Amino acid sequence: MTVNWEGSDTVNDYKVAHKTDWGLTWETWYMYGYGGDDTLYGGDDNDYLYGGDGNDELHGRDDNDKLYGQSGNDKLYGDGGHDELYGADGLDYLDGGDGNDKLYGGGIEGDTLNGGSGNDYLDGGSGDDWMEGGTGNDIFIVSDTGDRVIEHSDQGYDTVQSSVNYALPNHIEKLELRYSATVGHGNSLDNVILGNTQNNTLNGGDGNDFISGAAGDDFLSGDKGDDFLDGGEGSDRLSGGLGEKDTSIPSA
Repeated sequence: MTVNWEGSDTVNDYKVAHKTDWGLTWETWYMYGYGGDDTLYGGDDNDYLYGGDGNDELHGRDDNDKLYGQSGNDKLYGDGGHDELYGADGLDYLDGGDGNDKLYGGGIEGDTLNGGSGNDYLDGGSGDDWMEGGTGNDIFIVSDTGDRVIEHSDQGYDTVQSSVNYALPNHIEKLELRYSATVGHGNSLDNVILGNTQNNTLNGGDGNDFISGAAGDDFLSGDKGDDFLDGGEGSDRLSGGLGEKDTSIPSA
């Protein structure tokens, strides 16, 4: 079913499509806010909510929903289910809620993304974004030096995929460098740090780390802990650091 609104509206539990005297049942809802500051609530099925212009608030509620804030400073709440949230332009707040959610900030402004529970995928897009994964095994996409990633102790196995030089914050286990990033640093955990095709400088920090340079002429340093270093292709330099049981594999 498709329902359109214009102006500053609040739509909460719109039921017309489910009246049994029509002899019809819709499994998917399409709701469009268009202009104005709108508040849209999905139903119990798989919903598509579009905020349009204005500062909108969208709630997916149950099941697997797709929420699009579009223009304006929007607030998107996936609630239950495995949801996809798209902020687009503006200073947006995205909250996945329960389930394995995908959150995309978009735009050049700084967005706030909260994964909630479940194994979530958080991508703030351009701008200085705040991303907090919550419980579960989360993946963070870092594309700006001003991005901030937040995790707490014992909340799962978490990964940062960064296209800029990056040092892992506390409670993040894995770092993957992407595109033009060249430098990666671990933290006090037992990290996995993976380079790319650039000439990387990778440092494990404390903990028993696994570090792989992949292609390129890399410098790998285990630092403290018993580390495993794999130079991969290229002319690499490997330093075990202060660990007593470091393992190094020279360049292929």
